[in-house]
Amino acid sequence: MKKIYLLGMLWIAPFSIHAQVGVGTTTPDAQLDIRSSNQATPSSTDGILIPKIDAFPAANPTAAQQGMLVYLTTAAGPNPPGFYFWNNPTTSWQPLKGADGGTLDQAYDFGGAGVGRTITADAGAVTINGNDGFIATGTFGSGATIPVLSGPRMIWNPRKGAFRAGHSSSTSWDEANTGDYSLAAGLATRASGVMATALGNTTTASGIAAMAFGSHTVASANTATAFGFSTVASADRSTAFGVFSTASGNNSFASGVANTAPSYGETILGIGATDYTPSTNGASQFRAANATDRLLAVGNAIDANDDDVINLTERSDALIILKNGLTRLPSTTNAMIDAADGKAIVTKEYLQGNTSGTLDQAYDFGGAGAGRTITADTGAVTIDGTDGLVSTGTFNSGAQAPTGDGIRMVWNPRRAAFRAGIVFGTAWDDVNIGNYSTAFGNNTRASGQTSTAFGSGSTALGAASTAFGVNTVATGNFTTVFGINNAAPSYGETTFGLGATTYATSVNGASQFRAANATDRLFVVGNALDLNNNGSIDFAERSDGLIMLKNGLTRLPSMTNALIDAADGKAIVTKEYLQGNTSGTLDQAYDFGGAGAGRTITADTGAVTINGTDGLVSTGTFNTGALVPSGAGVRMVWNPRRCAFRAGRVTGAQWDDANVGFYSFSAGYDNIALGPAAISLGYACDATSQGAFAVGGENNANAYYTVAAGWRNNANGFTSSVFGAGSTAHSYGETVLGIGATNYVASAGGDLSFGVANNNDRLFTIGNAVDVNNNNQVELFERSDALIMLKTGLTRLPSTTNAMIDAADGKAIVTKEYLQGNTSGTLDQAYDFGGAGAGRNITADTGAVLVSGNDGLQVTGTFGSGATIDLAGAGTKMFFNPRKAAFRAGRALTANWDDANVGNYSMALGINTLASGYTTFAGGYYTEATASYATAMGFQSVASGNTSSAFGSGTLASGSGSTAMGVNTTASGNYSTATGFATTAAGIYAIATGINSTANNSASTAMGNDTTASGNASTAMGHNHTAYSFGETVVGIGATVYTPSVNGATQFRLANGTDRIFVVGNAADTNNNSVVDAAERRDALVVLKNGRTGLGTATPLGQFELTVDQGRKPGTSTWTIVSDARLKNVTGDFTAGLEEIKQLRPVRYRYKNAGARTFDQQVLDTEFGGFLAQDVQRIFPNCVGTDDDGYLNLNINDILVASVNAVKQLDAQNKTLQTELDELKKIVEALSERIKTVENK
Repeated sequence: MKKIYLLGMLWIAPFSIHAQVGVGTTTPDAQLDIRSSNQATPSSTDGILIPKIDAFPAANPTAAQQGMLVYLTTAAGPNPPGFYFWNNPTTSWQPLKGADGGTLDQAYDFGGAGVGRTITADAGAVTINGNDGFIATGTFGSGATIPVLSGPRMIWNPRKGAFRAGHSSSTSWDEANTGDYSLAAGLATRASGVMATALGNTTTASGIAAMAFGSHTVASANTATAFGFSTVASADRSTAFGVFSTASGNNSFASGVANTAPSYGETILGIGATDYTPSTNGASQFRAANATDRLLAVGNAIDANDDDVINLTERSDALIILKNGLTRLPSTTNAMIDAADGKAIVTKEYLQGNTSGTLDQAYDFGGAGAGRTITADTGAVTIDGTDGLVSTGTFNSGAQAPTGDGIRMVWNPRRAAFRAGIVFGTAWDDVNIGNYSTAFGNNTRASGQTSTAFGSGSTALGAASTAFGVNTVATGNFTTVFGINNAAPSYGETTFGLGATTYATSVNGASQFRAANATDRLFVVGNALDLNNNGSIDFAERSDGLIMLKNGLTRLPSMTNALIDAADGKAIVTKEYLQGNTSGTLDQAYDFGGAGAGRTITADTGAVTINGTDGLVSTGTFNTGALVPSGAGVRMVWNPRRCAFRAGRVTGAQWDDANVGFYSFSAGYDNIALGPAAISLGYACDATSQGAFAVGGENNANAYYTVAAGWRNNANGFTSSVFGAGSTAHSYGETVLGIGATNYVASAGGDLSFGVANNNDRLFTIGNAVDVNNNNQVELFERSDALIMLKTGLTRLPSTTNAMIDAADGKAIVTKEYLQGNTSGTLDQAYDFGGAGAGRNITADTGAVLVSGNDGLQVTGTFGSGATIDLAGAGTKMFFNPRKAAFRAGRALTANWDDANVGNYSMALGINTLASGYTTFAGGYYTEATASYATAMGFQSVASGNTSSAFGSGTLASGSGSTAMGVNTTASGNYSTATGFATTAAGIYAIATGINSTANNSASTAMGNDTTASGNASTAMGHNHTAYSFGETVVGIGATVYTPSVNGATQFRLANGTDRIFVVGNAADTNNNSVVDAAERRDALVVLKNGRTGLGTATPLGQFELTVDQGRKPGTSTWTIVSDARLKNVTGDFTAGLEEIKQLRPVRYRYKNAGARTFDQQVLDTEFGGFLAQDVQRIFPNCVGTDDDGYLNLNINDILVASVNAVKQLDAQNKTLQTELDELKKIVEALSERIKTVENK
């Protein structure tokens, strides 16, 4: 039937050019309409077969075939199987594409924004060929967060500007552990600090710009660096090399095996140096109090029991140099010093005798511990110098911490705990102090073991818990809480933000994180809103922006499709949403044409660029997948199978799979990183053993955890390090620096161990080869050593002869014998050695100049005579100038300490302080004391008035005899005082204290917040009001504003009687904006200078005035007056009485405003009973007076007295009437008797 139908159509075609053709339908809707047999349930043959071809035609079609469609069954050159159409303008077959488009950007968004971003590379690695490489850009601080994944992966995250490559473990590479601009590569590395770098195996870099390399190293402080195996750099700018070494002091350097550098700037080398506790603050400063801390130590532990472990009894020191310059050697006997082995360093004990007069003796002065208290009541206790303060003790022994309220700083050895700040109640009592805990701030509490609490009202109750912010509570073990009004109750929980919701943890959830606790929270971000504007977080206002449970589930406000499709740009979607809405992805492009067929990008017209904000993530499975590409080339490779990364160029097999170590990292040119977790950077550097690190040019790190840096160096001994050029570290833990150190043969097994048999191997060497033939090569005859230190502690120097010491090459180390034969007898002779004053300079570059003994140091001179100060300009310096009797110590950044700026008898300490006035003192940071007898201390404080004092931050004392204390206070009036924050005392003898208070006039006082005393001798206390007139006192809140009389601010004469003398303001914040607005101002009490007093009124018109009838008095409403006859001259009787009372007209009335005479609204709304003054004036003229404004007033006393007379008159009348009534009653009774008599007759 179909054939007949088609033939019929063909027959009529010539006659109906515009006819429509239908296949499977008799009603076509187009020129050709092909219908399936059943649209709902089609058969397997419903469709159109386009002509199939195995190859494109040898002869190209013409314009007549433009758009002709074919199906290519097999790949033809670069063209995979698929539909193609002829494009005659380009004379080429073009593939028929769908919505996926031609670019990777289109594939990325295929099926929706970012839907196609994932590639499943399971048939070969994604390869970028060509010359243009690979570029990934983005916007810092914007875009997707880093996914929480474990396993091999490579990530570039523009939001953080961070890169990761290798194998992550648990959360090591998640968002919280990824620092801005950080780099992490290798196995389970963690770079959580800003600009941090972590490379190798399980390394951690958590400080800002910290770097951790090798295996299990930790760099936890800012700009700290850790290399090797299990090293720790925990202080700012510290560096740790080697194995099990720790640098815990600021700017310290720890190298070698099992060494610790705990103090500021300390350097430790070798193997197993002894441990010690530095002085107080010795880890962060190098002042005089820290002079006994170590500066350099070389450990020479011997593995006496051959167990390859450094035991406590095996620790030993070949050399210790303290910050005060003292040097300790293994022995201090004269026999050793006199030995012929060439030692050049002598000991403290050899050069000097015993010392006394120590701080320890002062502590026990007057009895054991009797001298331990310092009463610092004329200045803070200051520890200058470079070595700071060290406090030690015995844990769980000694005195308890002080109890109760107070502002204090406490280090308690019994608890090994530290407190600093202010406390109310028992928060810092011994029972609330956790062992090894720390608490700073306002009423913080750290009662958990190793807990930490900072801020205001924060509480850390759990073990190793941390609480920051305001009113935060960390109750679970190992919890961390930040922000305001947050809590972290479960084990390891972290809470940020504002007012996260509260909840009850699972059973034992505060102390464990087992399967039964999986629904407890792991990470929470609170986002409470102050809906009622009360400045506090109420229970109903608590809210969470994000909750992550310990089972990994994360809760967001909503994850519905409606939210995802909204126009507000939310980027987080659900797995179900992705599964239901994605297609045409990069993963499909990867398999386009067959499994993995589309994985290669030929980038020959520009680099592959990943724009947007979300970067690139590459994951995989360790030890599974494709091999690393082999052979020469310029490439960047991330190989999940090896968890390894390569970037740069190789000319051979350096980066073949066989030469790629697990978890290794290599970048540069022709480098090899063959060992597990090995790193090689630079040119032709080989790191062939586990944890090895080679960087620079042609360096080889050949043994476990070795470091080779520089040029053509070799690190052959276990944990050895070599830096510089052309040197080799042969033995275990050996360190070589410099150029071309001599070679030697280590003892048997010396490259693998450091036992007794290896004592004569080198521990530390400095090479000083000289290129005699100028060929830029280190040849055998040129090799030389400036210093060799053996594991026994013996140190070799090139020579100890006088000839060498006298040479002009500047060598500074001399022998005891040279010193004994060439030094002068007295310091005065040394001063003039080589000519008058020629020997006065000491270059102290190998330790501080130390004055020991009991007699100290004295500097004398003649005032006004001698040399001017010649230490001009910037610099760190200390000097006493007898010519000016002036002292300086600290650092000058300008010319502040030049001779012209040094006042006679002045003292300046700190940073760029200026004491240019006569007998002045300036201490702190940029403080200035420029007038005579001035004192300035703190931060940028200025004392410019004679005998003035400025303390605190940004204070100014410019008046004579003035004092400014606090922050940004100003005392500009002579003999004025300003304390607190931003207060000003501008008047002579004025006092301003509190916040933003101002005392403008003579002897005025302003206290509290935003108060002003502008009248002479006036006082303003409280909040937001002004004392305007002479002697006026204002207290309370927001008193009303007024203008005093003429000259009322400076005098108190009769003409000033209407000015105020005492005011109590009682403003109420009716609109709850915490501001005293003009309409909210009011007065509870006003007393004028003329004696008039008003309650609730600002303008009393009598001696005492109430605004309304609101006086209260128990039992009676009358006033008590003086009425003793002995105090009165009676001039007659008061005669007014009933006749006058009868003339009064009582009325009901309401007050009304008239001109300037106004009343409170409550008065205007009240109806009263009484009299009109004009009516009373005619009858009782003495009862009516005139107010100051001309209105009449009424004193009702005469009316009350007249009322008594009226009562008496009425009583007399009543008695008369009663008498008359009695008379009439008698008459009536007599008449009644007579009538009865008549009637009875």
